[in-house]
Amino acid sequence: KSYLTKTLQRDDTFSEFSGRVIDEDGCPIKGATLFMEGQIQTTDVDGRFCFTFPVEEQTETKKIRISIKGYKDYLREDECPDTNLTYVLRKQ
Repeated sequence: KSYLTKTLQRDDTFSEFSGRVIDEDGCPIKGATLFMEGQIQTTDVDGRFCFTFPVEEQTETKKIRISIKGYKDYLREDECPDTNLTYVLRKQ
């Protein structure tokens, strides 16, 4: 038998801010637009989104705004980085 030893190194050059957007019934909202510090993302069919940004742009918190027709706009500031956030949008 022969073994190969491989060293894994974490890439700390980027941080991630991700999560999910749902409605009041817990259903995912597809196509919601999220704005964060000049970046724009759109939720997928499962309501998921992901922002990545260089570590030098990391701050303790980041403001996020979420909008989609038929729902009230959502504005909040959250701890950053974070990878398991859930936002609940309320219908207008």
